[in-house]
Amino acid sequence: IRQSVKSDRLGRFVVPSLPQDSYRVTVTKAGFTEAVAEEVRVAIGESPSLRLTLEVAAAAQAVTVNAEVSALRTDTPER
Repeated sequence: IRQSVKSDRLGRFVVPSLPQDSYRVTVTKAGFTEAVAEEVRVAIGESPSLRLTLEVAAAAQAVTVNAEVSALRTDTPER
């Protein structure tokens, strides 16, 4: 089973009608690292509570330099 849900402003979320089983919960948000909870057990009549923390992701910066090389002329002293 794969479901996507959104949390409220306090970070709470509900996934309705999950069958009794163990689940992997992944939390993502742009600009933050991913948080994962393994083996979250859901039993009939229970509402498991998770505490996951998202950390600010490291800023990535890339610089690309392109240059053209002019041919060196050896037959004349001019540049």
